[in-house]
Amino acid sequence: MRTLVIGIPLPNASFDNYSFASAPSLSEYRRLVVEMSSVTRVVDEIAKASSEHRTFSGQLLVNSPAADNRFALADLLAMRGREAGQFFARGGVMVCYAYPDATILGIDGLPEWHSYDWFPPSERFDYRSGLLPGFGKDAAEPIDINHPFAPYFQEFAADSRYRAHVEDSAVTAAGGVVLARSAGGFPVAFNLPVAGGTIVFVPPLLDPAKDRQQIADAFLSAFEAIEATGQTIPAEQPTKVPDWIRKEVP
Repeated sequence: MRTLVIGIPLPNASFDNYSFASAPSLSEYRRLVVEMSSVTRVVDEIAKASSEHRTFSGQLLVNSPAADNRFALADLLAMRGREAGQFFARGGVMVCYAYPDATILGIDGLPEWHSYDWFPPSERFDYRSGLLPGFGKDAAEPIDINHPFAPYFQEFAADSRYRAHVEDSAVTAAGGVVLARSAGGFPVAFNLPVAGGTIVFVPPLLDPAKDRQQIADAFLSAFEAIEATGQTIPAEQPTKVPDWIRKEVP
């Protein structure tokens, strides 16, 4: 089974590395890793035309209506929202490097856009108000040693520095599980069920480039451990890897 990685290239033969703009359909996958600050940056760059981005098929992304070989930014955002809904409906598991929600103005056809707007809405968790900004300077402390991602937190706890945290009550109300806490006791990593799938929010790392291979190995082991339970990701029949799947550095 392949893993789509957005915004933080990770070396593994089964990982497909792309940007939020250039990635193929999210719904073709059951595993997803997303670095949220890169999503916000890419959308902002397209909105301001400060950097060129293209779709998976090579169309230039523009902050204007689609025309010729140009793909509208508003259409990209709507498309990602549909794909994310399909991804989670199939029992997909997303690892999300968590940052507070950010607002981007000036997108043609939209009054405003929030960085988590492409996530399926959760009836019991508000991404905008639930992810509270903070700047942790100490390591994250892993809590749930039985969670499939526990080895990841144990290995990288010392290198994690949160940029968003949540209230315990928000996690509990959403049916989630706290996975790691800050030195002050705030939840900085947690598991959230959403739309038939799962999001695992994790704090960003100090220097992810330093340990890319170890990060990839830890994520792969965690995904496989979840799948082994047969509870989160439905079993699927072996299929041929589509010819269109390729890799690039975002």
